[in-house]
Amino acid sequence: MKDMKVRTFGSAMAGVLCAQLEATAIYLGHPATQQQKSDWMELEVEALLRESQLAREAVQLKQTLELGEHVRREIEKEQMKKDAPEGMLS
Repeated sequence: MKDMKVRTFGSAMAGVLCAQLEATAIYLGHPATQQQKSDWMELEVEALLRESQLAREAVQLKQTLELGEHVRREIEKEQMKKDAPEGMLS
């Protein structure tokens, strides 16, 4: 009975992790192929957890890059304001 519960929990966890990986792939701009989805379903839960951790790190990197780009644009705007002659800006 305990083995059945572990398998059921593992199956549920694998389904959640696969859905998370699929959503992450879409967010990162590279939707998963059907083959990737099938490959994920064949992985053990531990391997899916590692994949999930890598996916979370990729999301964090993307968000950091987006924030950096936003900051760069704001700095450029401020620099343009400083460089513009008086009266040119409304």
